[in-house]
Amino acid sequence: MRWSPFFEPMDMFEEMDKMFGGSLPLGKMALGFMPPVDISQTDNTVIVQIAIPGIDPEKVNIRIENDVLTIDGEVRKETEVEEAKYHRREMLSGKFHRALAMPAAVDGDKASAVYKNGILEIIIPKREEVQPKSVKITVKN
Repeated sequence: MRWSPFFEPMDMFEEMDKMFGGSLPLGKMALGFMPPVDISQTDNTVIVQIAIPGIDPEKVNIRIENDVLTIDGEVRKETEVEEAKYHRREMLSGKFHRALAMPAAVDGDKASAVYKNGILEIIIPKREEVQPKSVKITVKN
């Protein structure tokens, strides 16, 4: 196996698996994956968007504890052909797990989630004590 700067980790795993005659104990599906995440915030909320196309949203677990958001689930690829010899496999499938520290103290009891076009968006209100307060200035003459 030659090193290449364009060699992807899963390609390397597949090459190592070939070297051992396909006998490595973990297959590509068992490795799982880490879907990409965007985290942003407004004055009142933290917004988390995670790209998980092809997943049944009912099978996603979302937990918020101690200002850490945990998301896990599984994407199953139903159209996989077992007897085919793949030249390249990039469509993600398998289990995923993300644990994300929130950038502010949040109120997990008031969180909401929406799944649309393969993006899971979780909106979590910030706790009252971390929201910005406006102070009116009185000018005396």
